[in-house]
Amino acid sequence: MDSENSLPDRGTPLPLPSNIDSHAIDDDQQSQDPAQLHNPADSEGLAQDSSDPPPQSMTDEGMDLFGHESCSLPSFAAEVQEDDPTLSDELTEADKVTLDSIAHQAMLSASLSDGLALPWESGIMASIFGDAPLVQETALPKVSQALDPSELGQQSRRGQVEGPSKRQRTDVGGNRLYERAISFKNTLTDPEMDQAKWSRALEKLYTVMVSGPESCPSSIAFSSEDVERNLRQIRLLCGARSPNTVAKRANSLLQFCLWHRGYFYRKHPIPFVQGDIADYVWEKHQDGMSYTGLTSFVEAVQFGTHVLGLPVADPESPTISAFVKGLLDKMALSRPKRKQARPLTVPEVTFLESMVKDQTVDPIDRYAAGAFLFAVFGRCRWSDLRYVSHFFLDVNNIEGKTIGYLEFATFSHKTAAQVARHGMPLPLVAPIWGLTNPCWALEWCKLAKEVELNFDNSFKGPILPAPDTSGRWNKRSVSASEATKWLLELLKHGDFNLDEVTSHSLKCTTLSWLAKAGTEPHHRLVLGHHSTQKGSLETYSRDMLAAPLRALEDVLRRIRVGVLHPDMTRSGHIQEPNKPDCAENTEDNEGANSSSSSDNSSSSSSSSGSDSENEAAENLIAVGLSSEEVQAILDNNVVSIAQMAFAIAPPGTSPTEQQVRDFYQDRTAVNMGTITSTKLLVFESHTLVVANIKSEVGRKDDVSSHCVLPTAERDRRVLDQQRQQELISVMRDILTRGFLPRAEGERLRGRLQFASNQLFGRRFRNCLKDLNTHISRSFRALSKELSESLELMVEMITENAPRQVDVNFLDWTHVYVDASFDPDGYSGIGGLILNSFGQCLGCFSEEVPQSLVDKLKKEDQKTVIFELEGLAIAAALYTFKDFVRGRRVVIFTDNQSAQEELGLVSWIERVPSQSNPADELSRAKIYRYAGIDAKQVDLLRCWAECTKEMNVSLSQVRGGETRDRT
Repeated sequence: MDSENSLPDRGTPLPLPSNIDSHAIDDDQQSQDPAQLHNPADSEGLAQDSSDPPPQSMTDEGMDLFGHESCSLPSFAAEVQEDDPTLSDELTEADKVTLDSIAHQAMLSASLSDGLALPWESGIMASIFGDAPLVQETALPKVSQALDPSELGQQSRRGQVEGPSKRQRTDVGGNRLYERAISFKNTLTDPEMDQAKWSRALEKLYTVMVSGPESCPSSIAFSSEDVERNLRQIRLLCGARSPNTVAKRANSLLQFCLWHRGYFYRKHPIPFVQGDIADYVWEKHQDGMSYTGLTSFVEAVQFGTHVLGLPVADPESPTISAFVKGLLDKMALSRPKRKQARPLTVPEVTFLESMVKDQTVDPIDRYAAGAFLFAVFGRCRWSDLRYVSHFFLDVNNIEGKTIGYLEFATFSHKTAAQVARHGMPLPLVAPIWGLTNPCWALEWCKLAKEVELNFDNSFKGPILPAPDTSGRWNKRSVSASEATKWLLELLKHGDFNLDEVTSHSLKCTTLSWLAKAGTEPHHRLVLGHHSTQKGSLETYSRDMLAAPLRALEDVLRRIRVGVLHPDMTRSGHIQEPNKPDCAENTEDNEGANSSSSSDNSSSSSSSSGSDSENEAAENLIAVGLSSEEVQAILDNNVVSIAQMAFAIAPPGTSPTEQQVRDFYQDRTAVNMGTITSTKLLVFESHTLVVANIKSEVGRKDDVSSHCVLPTAERDRRVLDQQRQQELISVMRDILTRGFLPRAEGERLRGRLQFASNQLFGRRFRNCLKDLNTHISRSFRALSKELSESLELMVEMITENAPRQVDVNFLDWTHVYVDASFDPDGYSGIGGLILNSFGQCLGCFSEEVPQSLVDKLKKEDQKTVIFELEGLAIAAALYTFKDFVRGRRVVIFTDNQSAQEELGLVSWIERVPSQSNPADELSRAKIYRYAGIDAKQVDLLRCWAECTKEMNVSLSQVRGGETRDRT
């Protein structure tokens, strides 16, 4: 048998990078010829006893990087065939599976110490070729704490001068604190360090992609002659992701491939197999890998399949099995508490501000304190400050008070990949005022010139470069770990408890203050540079930070005056103000304010009346009232919103038409437009007054807060009022001219459908049915039904009354009615009312006079039973009005037409005649029923009330689900 034909599939012949880390795999042993691993002389000596099994070194051949054998067993197979000629030349599939299983179990159970000792591993040859030292070195005791060599050298030199006495420090003057934080050995620039990270990560990914013949993504083609080109292709697959992220994913994938090499036999790790991934997760879980490590591997698999395009054995099934997901969910329940950096306290922030202004501190340390403050008030991650540009100092002086912002822009931030397609930088804006006076930002800008970092329009680079030993700036930025050490060194001199303080504490400090102050979540998202999922809104706003920055300044002001105490527990966050705002120049403003107040006090009393009337007149005209109507309102001594809210009807009630007419008292002509505009003005006045009272009741006695309606809320109310007025005007114009073209009707229907969503009940939607009929049939002239519907919708839009909800679910009243008609005999109606306990509260039984029958019956009509059934319902409501008022009413009738035609607030249900207790009352005149005397009903009068023309006002009917009909 040809030995080459028995070789298994090998890995891809593509070369590996020359400097790739083999992860504890000896490259020399990988490249060595497997035939040289055995000495022929030793092999002959070992084969003396034919009954002994062949040694492992002869049955297990050399393995490649990922566990694939490089040689077969031709000699052993030939001996077996000679001993047993019945065996065929080739193994069957079942035999191959059995052989693979045996070899797999043998490899797993074998010990690393088993095997033969080769000649060069013993005796004098081991001393020559081995790694053990010829002379045993003296064991040195381990120190309890490792020391930095650079720091050790400085301490040794300091010890020669100062002696071994304990150092006592009372201030930080004359000490260069950055020397304890900066690693001076690192001389690479930021681009060079990023390139080194990328090179290392790409080499690991390349090793993963050449681990098998089918491991390479289908979207790229590797070349065996140009490794650098292969790495560039992988770099393009990674896109705009961070090199740290790619390196993390590459490490997880490479660990999986190395584990796969020792766990499986003659099998490649990629394409990914669901079972292999589940075995890896289970084995690592058994070995004690943390939840974070396992989830990192799962994320790496998703990264490899969806980003890099690594092949999957079965694309139809998920790569991560339900077993893996369940295991991770179970581990998540017992995972340790997340370690988060704590926010800086108010004293710590004020200490940093004092260091910026302290002339005794080293200038570089002072500048670093300012950079940390910019990260605090700018809500920046430390990586956001690696490379900034577009410096802008926006400072203004208004009435003796200096206000402004300090701004940079950066394209190098954590979410750069999400906004890269828009081409918009991330603005890093911080208010110039912190917690103390003078403001830290202006002092920091002056200090930047002193340390030769001039902030101007051409400034580009890191906000805090790393200094060297001589105090000059390097080209690289300070890393996050160095920033943490430097920050701790600065705060150590304030005697603070610095547990859990890192560079990320700078970002979370003000965001935590905003949350404790109750700032809007949207403002906190924008200030934290997080995604708001509103791309178009951010693009066209041009300045999304304007309102959130004002909210941040308000929180800082509340801390300065002592209202907000973010370092205390929830019970002590909000307190009374106990000090003035240091950001305001009170000394300069006191004189001006006192003089202006004294000058204005004499004239304010005389002009207050005329000013208020003029302002009220302007506002009323803006609402839509005419000058005559405005003058009539002013004649009633109504010059404010509060007075208007109580002038006609108190809040909570809607003014009727008669109340509006009584208010004007013939001072001006009152038409429907005047009534509509006045009702709308009263409604808005009620809303504003109630909102003001509610804010007064809910607010605490904070002298710094102002009881004013928010601008956004006021603008929204004004806009809603304008829309209501415009829609009402359009509908009244249609009613006046008496026709509605189809195109205009479709536009009106769209606006009314939107308005129907703002109103309670279905009455408005039922009114739209007449408009839909008008449009679908291409009518032009308004029908009577459509005119009535439009008038009702105008009234509903004007009223915009809330839906009344009755919480009394137990007090039900049931009314049963019936009617009988016989052209040659007795015709009558009857009804009774029952309470929720089934007790009869009242009844009536009346004969229908022939005169009424003649009015109801037309010439070609044979029966009037339908009209009598409706008349019975009307008579019941009229007769039992004292019992049904304020209660839930269910009316039962045995006529479905009456149920459909009557548009009433009450619930009408059909009941069969044999089940209707009122059937007996309608077939004969009965004077007493169930122990209750029957009430007398004037049917002629009742019918006249039902048929007369009337307009039902919206204020007279509440909560109806169907449109009222006349």
